[in-house]
Amino acid sequence: MPAIARRPKRVVHQKAKGPVDPLMGQRVRELRTARGLTQARLAAEDFTKGFISLVETGRTRMSLRAAEIIAGRLGVSVAELLGAGEAGEREVELILTRAELKLSAGEASGAIELVAPLAGKATGRLAARIARLRGRALTAQRRGRDAIKHLDDALRAFRAIGDREMVARVLFDLAEAHAQVGQMGEALNLALQSEHAVNAGHVVDRTLELRLLAF
Repeated sequence: MPAIARRPKRVVHQKAKGPVDPLMGQRVRELRTARGLTQARLAAEDFTKGFISLVETGRTRMSLRAAEIIAGRLGVSVAELLGAGEAGEREVELILTRAELKLSAGEASGAIELVAPLAGKATGRLAARIARLRGRALTAQRRGRDAIKHLDDALRAFRAIGDREMVARVLFDLAEAHAQVGQMGEALNLALQSEHAVNAGHVVDRTLELRLLAF
């Protein structure tokens, strides 16, 4: 019986051509870590782990095709991955990602310290994310009254850019902050608005649904 030929493993071959951008490599590493991926998992069947390591340490560059594949696995656009925006915006994004990781790990003070130097350095969605992070971190520190101002700023910003998912999330953040300072009527109203957004399909998040039910 003749042997069955195996299809060769598809690998995107790379050559180091021209200058490399170390900030892009740093961004790949930060995004990969934030998403809990190893270099091998990011590489999958398209690359080698060694290639991902070279990219992250700024020792090689990526083709557009490789950037498209990696950006897709990291959940960002190719332009974001390659740093098509201003360098300052890339740096803000990296710091914000680290701060969000700290907050998720229960390190509210560390998260606040990381984003403190970003004041005035971001606009649009980045500024809204920073305001939300500060508000959530302050709530975690039982400083609900201070948190409300930042969360109100985040809510206005997300509404301005039409991000309905983040509006729903910030409404619940605000509900928790108002409840913390004893403003239960306002807290309930905000929670109901968040629940309405979830029921309308603006955000799909079972954890948020459960937190709303518990609230």
